[in-house]
Amino acid sequence: MLPPAGLPQLQRRALQRPTFGGGAAPDASSGHGRGLPSQGASSPLGLLLQKQIADAESWVELQLVLNQHGASMAPPLLSAAAMRAARLQQALRDGRRRAQQAEWTETHKATIQHAWDRADEFAAAAQRRRQQQQQRWPEQEQQQEQEQQEEGRDGWRLQDEWEEQEERRRRARPLPQLEARGGDPPGAGGRDAASLRVQQQQQPHQQPQHQQPQPPPLQQRRRRLQGGEMLTKYSDDDYHAFLQEVARLATAQLPPWAAERPEEEEDEGGQCGCEEPEGEEEEGERGNVTGRRGDQSLAGVRPADEGGATRSAAALAAAAAAAGLEPGVSAALLWSFAKAGYHPGYEHVGAWAAAAAAQAADSDDITVCQAVWALASLGHLPWPSQWRALMGEVRRRLPSLEARGLSNMLWAAATLEQRPSDGFLRDFWAASAPKLAGAQPQALANILWAAGALRAPPPRSWAQAWAQASAPQLSRWGGRDVANAVWALATLRFPRRPFAVWLSRLLSTCAPRLHLFSGAELAQLSWGLAALRQPLAERQLEALLNAVMERKTSLKGREWAMLLWSLARQGAAPPPRWVAAAVACTWPKLRFFGPQDFANALWALARLGAAPSVAWRGRYFASSLSQLFFFEPRHHAQALTGAALLRWRPPAEWLDRVFLETYGGLMSWRPAELAAALNALG
Repeated sequence: MLPPAGLPQLQRRALQRPTFGGGAAPDASSGHGRGLPSQGASSPLGLLLQKQIADAESWVELQLVLNQHGASMAPPLLSAAAMRAARLQQALRDGRRRAQQAEWTETHKATIQHAWDRADEFAAAAQRRRQQQQQRWPEQEQQQEQEQQEEGRDGWRLQDEWEEQEERRRRARPLPQLEARGGDPPGAGGRDAASLRVQQQQQPHQQPQHQQPQPPPLQQRRRRLQGGEMLTKYSDDDYHAFLQEVARLATAQLPPWAAERPEEEEDEGGQCGCEEPEGEEEEGERGNVTGRRGDQSLAGVRPADEGGATRSAAALAAAAAAAGLEPGVSAALLWSFAKAGYHPGYEHVGAWAAAAAAQAADSDDITVCQAVWALASLGHLPWPSQWRALMGEVRRRLPSLEARGLSNMLWAAATLEQRPSDGFLRDFWAASAPKLAGAQPQALANILWAAGALRAPPPRSWAQAWAQASAPQLSRWGGRDVANAVWALATLRFPRRPFAVWLSRLLSTCAPRLHLFSGAELAQLSWGLAALRQPLAERQLEALLNAVMERKTSLKGREWAMLLWSLARQGAAPPPRWVAAAVACTWPKLRFFGPQDFANALWALARLGAAPSVAWRGRYFASSLSQLFFFEPRHHAQALTGAALLRWRPPAEWLDRVFLETYGGLMSWRPAELAAALNALG
């Protein structure tokens, strides 16, 4: 239940329609830019509400203002309240994300430090044991002991050789660069392996104290949330109810027919014209497109309604202006709800999208980009006439847009699966090429990802300019940027040779930070490297395997299948313990596998030298039996090949179902697929 109103009662009176301030709208990818709308000196109550909105520290305070004055608040004030709530929630999410990454980093450092401490302790204990043995035994006993060691009775010689090999291997490996904790300069805080060795040489008889990595205290984690603990008594439903009330009040200012579709509207919207890449539905950051509907639009002219008013874009623009809903207000409302990650309903978003499209010609560049980005983030595909109006304005403003705005526009088109025309793409590549040098890492990665999602390869000169602009910034790239860029290079099938140096530099830069990557980012990165046939160095492969094991409980079934397939495709040789752990982790995920996941996982495990148990084999065939109807010829061939490599004989029921599903479509099999299947069966 929402909190009751607690602010002092102010005398209610009708607010005069304010004028929207001339500030720039917030950029699509950040919450900075447009300030609060200017209420004007003619309305003291409006100025007071504007100040209360600007000083609010949580959405709960905004809810109190809405409870008292929501019915009389003008659209600019409603959009200002929604924007303030979105920014506060975004700051809270950013704080939680930073706290989680800090916790991951601290745990990773503590784990590494603990491993080095254990290795140093084991080496020191072995050295002391050898010294004690040499001091205690006379020469005769030592010789007898050496003879016993040669005969293999006690195995001391083998143990000493193993310890010496471990010592040489540990000393040959460079120490990790560990930062001092608590903001101290390097060397002032923390405990590294070098200082531990010096301490052990000075005090050889003292045992070092080991501490298991502990998560930060609860109070410290809450302190990192930037005051978010004050909202713990309110649920997400309360916050969504507040946003829903804002949407209802804002839409009430527009005509009731704003979100309706004209009868003469013909659905001639652009189509994506491309298929989803195999295994990349979750890792490509395609956005939530579940909100696309085919029955809400407004643009176009409709005959007069019962009241005599024409339902055209011009009529809607005039009605929005009369209600105080200027171009910036519609875009600000869309941006606020997109940042909040909440879709209030198609009757609200459709009305705001219609108003934004009707007023696009009178809007500035940032407002148009803001509206397009917000619609893509909300997963709301406008009607073809609306989309053409918005993208037409975007194309006209391409030369004046910055790199971030350009990347957001192409990202929006890819997210909504609306492939722009060839003329738009030519203008886009020409306008964005000179601005790549000053672009941020997220903008560079998003442009390349959108090109891959749209199957729109850029010119070779543009690709070279992109590589030159992104190379100096690789140390600042995040996990999502790295994964999206590598996936796009593999999807666009760029030749590896021009990007070989760029990929090598990228891997050497991001390898120490792989423990901060999510499971989806690790899977997407490994898939792209395997598709590009980019080899991994020994230290890079070790960092990847360790990062995967740190995320083993949170990895999804498809992500496990992609990782295993990528390692097998690259010819990697993970340790047997890692492969056994991967088999154990895929056991509960088998029931979530798809056709390609079943085929890739079985083939990859066979190539990696795994030995799944009989129970794993039984669950694999039982879970894949119901999916055989959806198998393609290459899936059948790959699964049969994997079973043959593992020397498995599939159950009779499973083989009968395979024969039944493939009997009528053998003519569509490729010769290589048919040969692989027959070879596996033979």
